[in-house]
Parts: sequence; C-alpha cells; structure tokens
Amino acid sequence: MHSKVHDKETFQIILSSRGNNVTNLGALNAGIPENINTLKYYCNWPAMLPIEKYTKYSCSFVFKSENYAGILTNNGFVNVDVGRTQIFDGTTQSFNLGIIYPVALNVTAGSQSSFYNSTNNDNNSVIIYPTQNIITVTLNTFAGVAMAQMPNYVLILNLTPC
Repeated sequence: MHSKVHDKETFQIILSSRGNNVTNLGALNAGIPENINTLKYYCNWPAMLPIEKYTKYSCSFVFKSENYAGILTNNGFVNVDVGRTQIFDGTTQSFNLGIIYPVALNVTAGSQSSFYNSTNNDNNSVIIYPTQNIITVTLNTFAGVAMAQMPNYVLILNLTPC
C-alpha cells in the first residue's frame, strides 16, 4: 500500500500470521516444530519500495494480536530480519524493530483475556533498503526466548523515506 501524508510518501507492508505470504505456514500447520514466534514472509521489495529514489526509511509499526483466553504477561521485541542488520534504534544497529506489550481485557471473576499491542507512537527505527525478499519476524521476550502463548497477529510496517 502506498500513500502520501503531508507531501511525504509512506509505504505500508502488512504481515499477518494468517496471511498468504507466510512462506513457512505449511510446516507450521503440519505440526513441524516451528511456531508462530518465528515466521517468514515473502515480500517483493522492488515492487513495494522505489529503490531508485530512497535507500533509508523511518519505520514505525502497529502490532495487534488476536485475543488470548487468559492473561499474557511478557513484554517483548519484534525482531525483523530483512537480509542484513540494518535496523537502527538510535545509534544501535540490530534486528530489533521495537517492542510489544500485553493489554488485559475483561478482567472480571472467571473471564480474563488479553492481547499483544504496539502502536505507531511506541516505536521508531530506521531501516536501510532490504537485501532479500524474505522477511523473518521473530517475537521474543526481553530475555531472548520465544514469547509464550503467542496468538495470531498482524504487523503493519509504515516506511517513510528519510
């Protein structure tokens, strides 16, 4: 998706754990020991981002998971591998795009649910133009282990040239 806001182009990449661009979803559904915490997505970058115009993008994102029947307690990192370690959070270079956090709903006697969340205002990084068409998204706790009970999710990357 492509839009202009205040004369700045913004490009959106939508990654859904239920999407048809997940390259390892068949293995996940077949019971192979992969889980939703590490999914690989296909993205045709040249069709999405004009490399001839820009090579660096400011990246904010929205992350929303489905409701989980219970209370999720971990904060975590959204780790995105686009072919090289080219995500900058301040002066640090890593694969960590930003954070997600649990939000509790319906916390009443006998009825508890929660979901993972992050908004455009929570995270801001810089991404250098990707070098491969496979995006690997890994969801880990701050301690570096897979987040427990991860529900299906949507991750929307908002890329604005900088």
